[in-house]
Amino acid sequence: MSQHSASTDFDWIANDYLRLRGGNRRITQTVDLLEGHLPKSGIVLDVGSGPGSIAASLTKVERKVVALDISQAMIRLAVQVLPGAVTRADAQQLPFADKTFHAAIMAWVTNHVGNAHAALSEVNRVLQPGGYLLYLSGIPSHPEWDEIGALISRLNVLRKGREEWEQSLISNSQTLGLTPVFQTSHRVSFRQRPITAAQRIHDRSYGHLRDIDERSWIDVVIPVLDSIAAMSSPNEYRPRQSEYKFVAFRKNGRLGNDV
Repeated sequence: MSQHSASTDFDWIANDYLRLRGGNRRITQTVDLLEGHLPKSGIVLDVGSGPGSIAASLTKVERKVVALDISQAMIRLAVQVLPGAVTRADAQQLPFADKTFHAAIMAWVTNHVGNAHAALSEVNRVLQPGGYLLYLSGIPSHPEWDEIGALISRLNVLRKGREEWEQSLISNSQTLGLTPVFQTSHRVSFRQRPITAAQRIHDRSYGHLRDIDERSWIDVVIPVLDSIAAMSSPNEYRPRQSEYKFVAFRKNGRLGNDV
């Protein structure tokens, strides 16, 4: 049995989460990406749903989306936009019966889960044969011209192996009988000031910075903050781009007809 460790919740920034994560524009771009790969009907599980914005946007007359998150503060927000379809739980131990869902979404979540393989196994368990898992990485890469992104990427050494796990995602999923049927790089373009990026780091709004020790803060984070502070015109907006791995998986077998 997989060993579980603590997953990260976002209680401390729940009320400001959407603004810090790109606002409604980012949500709209992500919904457009996911919509093209979801069944038009059935029950969908959104794992690590946060405030429920994506789940609510994907809910249709014939499609029910259940939002799940470990954060109590996020759950309080989610029930406002998705009443009656919100559950609080850790992705490593889903409170649902086997083969419950026709599709599942894991968007920006595995990098915050204590044991990503355990979470993937749990989602596979509650997914019906023939159902789809839509996976969107929470660890962005950046083009060479994105100076701020290049500096922020130096903090990835604090992710405790999450990058390596995501790089082996395909082989990890295939051991569970999940076959990748579509892959792309989901690009999100925006503008940001260096001073704003530095403030986000200082406030530890990134999950992998929340509980790091003082030594890591001094050795890894401070040099990044110093480099951002040394950039020219730190108050001027600069173009940025984050790229996230997106993979649609199909679980082996035939999808059930009951909805």
